[in-house]
Amino acid sequence: MQALPSVLLFGQDHQLVETRGWVLEKAGLRVHTAMSILDLDRIATREKIDLFVLCDSLLPKARTESTALIRSRWPLSKRLTLEPSTVSVELDPRENILSAMEGPRELITTIQKLLAHSPAPLQ
Repeated sequence: MQALPSVLLFGQDHQLVETRGWVLEKAGLRVHTAMSILDLDRIATREKIDLFVLCDSLLPKARTESTALIRSRWPLSKRLTLEPSTVSVELDPRENILSAMEGPRELITTIQKLLAHSPAPLQ
């Protein structure tokens, strides 16, 4: 049996992170949530993560630090950044920016597209 794709969702608004985590679990993903950069580092070091999702609830400093950490420790990782703006952009096959104004369906579709692009499972 093939393992479910694993997503690490990092944000600073507990309710938003939990709600998005629930939506992603219902879509058939294995979800890990982190509320601090230390949690993100601990979970990503211990678990195989297929995709990092950075929530729009992150303060600018936390967003910058987490992006730098992910890019340095897991340079081939797939990343989705949720932005409070209304702009969505595909940066490359491993990285997208999605407007947080988009609904759950677009969030799931974007994640599925990122996961469909070849390798990035990390340990």
